Amino acid sequence: MGKALVMTYVIGKEAHGGSYFGGLSASLLQDFIGLEIEARPEICGVLGASVTLPPFALNRQCGQKEIYSVSIPHLSMAYFNVFTVARTPGGVLGLFKEAAGRV
Repeated sequence: MGKALVMTYVIGKEAHGGSYFGGLSASLLQDFIGLEIEARPEICGVLGASVTLPPFALNRQCGQKEIYSVSIPHLSMAYFNVFTVARTPGGVLGLFKEAAGRV
């Protein structure tokens, strides 16, 4: 069994919370990527009677602000564990590219 540690880094567009639709929340986009990847049984690897753990996020963070502001987050990153028995590193990366494309 192999394991890949995949980092997603999302860049949105900062905007004041009072003008929410003038920006693009990196946090919201990151959440949608997580919904496409995390705990999805169809992504689990299968070898005989053995099934890998589902992919899951280890950590998620929004860009750190120097001072308090009511701006929507313009940066977000997450680390995901993906276990595999047959999928190549390129195949794992392809899963994330497809998920981001659906977002």
